[in-house]
Amino acid sequence: CNYLTMIDHLKRTKIIATCGPALTKSLVSLKMLDDNEYAAIKKVAYANIEAIIKSGVSVIRLNFSHGTHEEQQVRIKIVRDVANNWNIPVSIMLDTNGPEIRIVETKKEGLKITKDSEVIINTMSKMIASDTSLLSVMLVAKYNMVNDVI
Repeated sequence: CNYLTMIDHLKRTKIIATCGPALTKSLVSLKMLDDNEYAAIKKVAYANIEAIIKSGVSVIRLNFSHGTHEEQQVRIKIVRDVANNWNIPVSIMLDTNGPEIRIVETKKEGLKITKDSEVIINTMSKMIASDTSLLSVMLVAKYNMVNDVI
């Protein structure tokens, strides 16, 4: 990759594509990449990555909420191989797990949050205690869900 291409790549707005099993098919290990038994699947996976890179994608996003680390290594290898083969700079973005908000118990009809609703979110596990003084140690954050999240 020449110097001007790299500078141009760094300045441009990025087009991001998520890379998962839809692109890399059932290749889940580095060993499979080297095994001729999987040559047809490998060919399709490489063609898929090549197609998105040639169409203008400059960042490949890997979602680490799904798949194993080895599956992600396979995807990184394919992306790097294709990018190097075509002399196109491609960044790889790792989307790692972060805190998640889950609603544990809801009514059968669901939960409706409307403007100005007050929702209390906490990270405490449920516990049963005979001494209610334990409640004073719970840290509770208040959120205006509609204004702060949406």
